[in-house]
Amino acid sequence: MKWLNRLLTGNRLILPKPTVREADFLSPETDPDLKIEDYYDRLLGEYASEEVWAALEAFKLGTLEELVSKGLMTEGQMIFFSLEYFRAQILNGGFLQFMGNAGFMSADVVSGLRKLNQNELADDVERVTKDIAPILSHLDTVPGDARNSAFRSAMRRAKIEMKEAMQRSEAGQRLEAETFVPRLALQMTKYIENHSEEFCIAG
Repeated sequence: MKWLNRLLTGNRLILPKPTVREADFLSPETDPDLKIEDYYDRLLGEYASEEVWAALEAFKLGTLEELVSKGLMTEGQMIFFSLEYFRAQILNGGFLQFMGNAGFMSADVVSGLRKLNQNELADDVERVTKDIAPILSHLDTVPGDARNSAFRSAMRRAKIEMKEAMQRSEAGQRLEAETFVPRLALQMTKYIENHSEEFCIAG
């Protein structure tokens, strides 16, 4: 990964601002989902997730906010990346899939949602994360992996417990319904288009 070698020798941004100029910044797409996909490819890059995960590991960091504080991402990149990852996980497998794959990003997602004034959704994510996190933490203490029957049994129990935890709370039910996804897509595109300085060069 040449980008990581450059980063480790002093080139600070993981995802450098592209050479897209403000005059050419706006996406020609009209569908919100296609517009977000277009912005992701042009402003973050096709392999953004691999770069971010590798940087977190290389610098022993736990959150995307820490990447911003170290000058490795702009705040706009962090908000767009975390919310798009969250949105994609929800669409692919629901909130529990997001927690299973990237629960450590929940604080970054909550922060990003609040920046977009999506406070009710942020509150829901925060509440349900607090309910589910102890179940995931307990699963981390089980030795072995999916090849081990004891681990598989613990995983099945954890999935049932997390599902029940979501169904017990109104916040969990709202997240499970996924009705917020179209609204989030619109708010994300508005944020990107109102903060071009975070993603492109002036001119």
